[in-house]
Amino acid sequence: MSAHPSLRYKVTLLVVTLLCASLAHATFKQREERWAQQILQYLTIGKAEWLSDPTGKFLSIYTAADDKAKGGVILMHDEGQHPDWPDVISPLRRGLPAHGYATLSLQMPILPRGAPLTGYGLALNEAPARISASIKFLRAQGIHHIVLIGHGMGASMGSAYVARAKNSGVQGFVGLAMDAPVGRSELYKLDPRLHAPTMLARIRMPVLDLYGSLDRVTVVNAAPQRAAAAKKAGNTNYTQIKIENADHAFTRLDDDLVERISAWLDQQMASR
Repeated sequence: MSAHPSLRYKVTLLVVTLLCASLAHATFKQREERWAQQILQYLTIGKAEWLSDPTGKFLSIYTAADDKAKGGVILMHDEGQHPDWPDVISPLRRGLPAHGYATLSLQMPILPRGAPLTGYGLALNEAPARISASIKFLRAQGIHHIVLIGHGMGASMGSAYVARAKNSGVQGFVGLAMDAPVGRSELYKLDPRLHAPTMLARIRMPVLDLYGSLDRVTVVNAAPQRAAAAKKAGNTNYTQIKIENADHAFTRLDDDLVERISAWLDQQMASR
């Protein structure tokens, strides 16, 4: 027997109310804590570091360079993930130290599973404090040449951070699978920080825009817009690379991803 329509309505209303309440007050710290427990149980490479922001403590993983560090990178995962996510983030945090770059992989703010994209303004609001805390941590390790690397939603958080201030504390930005979920004419429906071309139009530091030919349509189709935005900004140190046959997670391309990014980092170091 199916539920009475009024009962179904009440249940739906309750679910929506609870979700909206969770989005109205804070990002999903309980989910972060569950991720942290799992990571700490199996972490063998790198060291767990608890950093602080206004919402409390959050997990990061620091992996020192194999030799004297040329610089450091801050890694920011995609939506709903964690700082040792097996796609993109873990390969980079483990692989870049062999090329002379210390890595600090952050737990970024996340929302409950299934949260609408329009709710990510909260996560974007919380992200800058975490990035600032990570910059402070790397400087305490004697590392002062710092680059942000973000994947998906992490790229949105990173680009918004470097676009908002001239003195961001970092010297470069790598955006992996930078997205534009809606067209420019529909931005009123979405936080503009989620629209990669809008952010790139405000960034003048060195940028590597890396994406795959098999990525989401909103990533691939926005590539010309991203390049045009960087040109409009007068960013002469913007590089866009499309990796053929790479999907959103750069599946089976871990080594290629590490090599391409480390080569770009070396180029930036050489031009200092």
